[in-house]
Amino acid sequence: MSSPSIKADMITKFTGSNYAKWNISFKSACRIAQCWGVVAGTTIKPATGAAEIAAWETKNNQGLGFLGVSLAPHLALRFLKDDAKTSAEVYALVKADYEELNALGAFNIFEKFYAGPKLQANKPLCAQIDKLLALKQDAVNAGVTISDQYEAFALLRVAPPEYSNAITSVLQSKDITTITGKQIIEALLQEESLRTTSAVAGRVSNTTNKPKKCGLCGKKGHLQENCWDDPKNVHKRKGKGKGKPGNNNNSANNSATVSSIEIVDVPNVTVPAPEESICISLYSLHDKKLSWMLDSGCSNYITNDFKDFIPRTYVSYPLPGVAQLAGTCHTMESEIGRY
Repeated sequence: MSSPSIKADMITKFTGSNYAKWNISFKSACRIAQCWGVVAGTTIKPATGAAEIAAWETKNNQGLGFLGVSLAPHLALRFLKDDAKTSAEVYALVKADYEELNALGAFNIFEKFYAGPKLQANKPLCAQIDKLLALKQDAVNAGVTISDQYEAFALLRVAPPEYSNAITSVLQSKDITTITGKQIIEALLQEESLRTTSAVAGRVSNTTNKPKKCGLCGKKGHLQENCWDDPKNVHKRKGKGKGKPGNNNNSANNSATVSSIEIVDVPNVTVPAPEESICISLYSLHDKKLSWMLDSGCSNYITNDFKDFIPRTYVSYPLPGVAQLAGTCHTMESEIGRY
């Protein structure tokens, strides 16, 4: 009767710090394959009988194969370099070195946690932290005592440099005697969440806040439904078209060239690129110096009062922007937003 087949990935990989877990997995695989007696050394190689010797050799090779695929590469090189050793002899060596850890073995396991890999900001932190905590648990299982404070310091050692501000903020608000690894982990994951949200918002802003472009005339600043070149919009031009100022008003309709304006990201606000021509409409009423009349056929307007903007959709420039009107006239711009 043939032995059941065992896949290599069914046996826990032994790294040197997880002996107990590996040993259970390794024994189970050997028992399923019906070679445990040979590996454990309880089934001695027959002295006579070709069939009996061949059967024992098969089981011995199975045991050696399970050891080879389940030992970490550096351990396999150490314990399997002598081809003359039987599976029972190799297993006995592994057991002798790792079944009961001495101080050196425990320190080697602890050092893997203490000198753990640096966390990388460009990869998901949760999975990286889980691996680090697994190394900590291996050290604890080896008999090393790791306090909450020490766990926090170990995590700080490997935190991404890009998260230094968030870490500093946490340290300034915590008592050194009560700080824990959990607090550091929460700070790191919260900072990662904020960075992810900001990155997504930036990508959405870049794709949704593009300047309007008319599909009819090809000019930027308005869409076809408001284009004066469309015969359907002829009613919008009454008394307001280019060169047709309203009665009793000192008006100016110009193509303005915007310069020296810092490009900023504002939700639902389209900021013209430097030196880009946009169509604006401006009517200053004689009787009310602070009043402005909007042109319904234009997509961009000038106002003298930031209260005309929808709340939370306008921003102030670090320095006033300058808009050059037709001719030599200039006007200062300090805010931009939606009205």
